[in-house]
Amino acid sequence: MKPARWHSLIGLLMSIPLLLWAFTGAVFLTKPGYEGAYEQLAPKLYPIEQALTLPPGSQWEHFQLLRTILGYHLIAHRGDQVSHLDPYTLQLIEPPTDEAIALLVKDATEQNRSRYGEIISVEDSVVTTDTGVVITLDWDRLSLRQQGNDSRWLNTLYKIHYLQWLGDATANKVFGVLGLTLLFGLIGLGLYSYARKGPS
Repeated sequence: MKPARWHSLIGLLMSIPLLLWAFTGAVFLTKPGYEGAYEQLAPKLYPIEQALTLPPGSQWEHFQLLRTILGYHLIAHRGDQVSHLDPYTLQLIEPPTDEAIALLVKDATEQNRSRYGEIISVEDSVVTTDTGVVITLDWDRLSLRQQGNDSRWLNTLYKIHYLQWLGDATANKVFGVLGLTLLFGLIGLGLYSYARKGPS
């Protein structure tokens, strides 16, 4: 098959991923809806009104004393290990009830009801709202992570942009290498054809 024919065939094969790459790139450049989709949600904190004295010889490297609507929390760090402790007994605090999680999340989302709406369910530290937002509580770190329909849509665009189409990391890597190989082949054949014909 002649190089020009190969060039046309590869160009046809690459037309769809290149068009998708261009479209998703335009979305990433303009960032429509990013502010809400990737909003950093955190528990609402209240002023610390009680002093805390830790015993000497603590095994933890550093602490964070926080106060939320649920009370006081001591987040203790040692290397990669994080523990959620009772600041008075220094014992681990058991994960809260669904009712307590709902109270914590409602307090955290109070200022943005248009996005988070009302809580419709709480299960295994995962809160679902009537606006389609899913909020996950990491109790050890006392942190919240939110994802709405817009977040999922943008994440899908990222997968499309980076050729993560197959649902498996290894397969996606092979697919990406194949796409790059075809792209470089397309460029190479184009340059070869130009060099053979010369400038017009």
